[in-house]
Amino acid sequence: MLMLRASIGGAFFVYGLILTSPAYAGSCDEGLSRSDADIRYVHDGDTVFLTDGRKLRLVGLDTPELARDERPAEPFAVLARDELRRLVGELTGVHLLFDAERRDRYGRLLAHVLLEDGRNITRIMLMRGLAVMLIVPPNHLNTECYQAAERYARERRLGIWQLPGFQAIPSESLTPSDRGYRIVTGRIVRIGHGGTFVWLNLAGGLALRIAAADLGTFKSLNLEGLLGQTIEARGYLTQRHGELRMRIRHPYALTVHPDY
Repeated sequence: MLMLRASIGGAFFVYGLILTSPAYAGSCDEGLSRSDADIRYVHDGDTVFLTDGRKLRLVGLDTPELARDERPAEPFAVLARDELRRLVGELTGVHLLFDAERRDRYGRLLAHVLLEDGRNITRIMLMRGLAVMLIVPPNHLNTECYQAAERYARERRLGIWQLPGFQAIPSESLTPSDRGYRIVTGRIVRIGHGGTFVWLNLAGGLALRIAAADLGTFKSLNLEGLLGQTIEARGYLTQRHGELRMRIRHPYALTVHPDY
């Protein structure tokens, strides 16, 4: 077992990964095409620079933010960066697996990254509790594999999953000041169609919005049938026109809880 310790506010958290766990067996190695590259520099837990100068954003995960301007680093941000540095080493060759898009809106290269021994970096970071899963359509490859990896860490409260901010909060307990990544549970009290969005309104006022452009991803989910259901939603909270909102882009971000 690999044991890591992180100090947050004077308290120490210990988390581990059993490398022989069944959830770790195999690899998330699906991709539309592949190329080789060398990493020059690790910027943070999910972004690196290649030796050819390109900035690469790893697909399938989002890690805590490092300190920036006057904002302090988020818990586990430094640990996530250092773990990625440890994994790739200095000038280590990696394999890039490309999804539907090769560039994001910021011009960064997008790829799933495999180490020389075939291990998928996104999966490793998710299983060690150093990241949350992030699927941005149309990039859907390896979704089930990444879900299993994150579930492994969450069920064992590894890394970020032991922090209060990553525990599910009832939608009726949200306040106007809540921002950032949240996992929210609540009953859907209204489903509306307005403009280019489908709106799922939870008790307490949180509005989940699904863009028309993303609706094709939800073909397997009967959105209208969710009315009255209690669900768990995950994503980034924002406020607009005095209303808390969360954009939902993929079915993985919605889980129905019939037993609530």
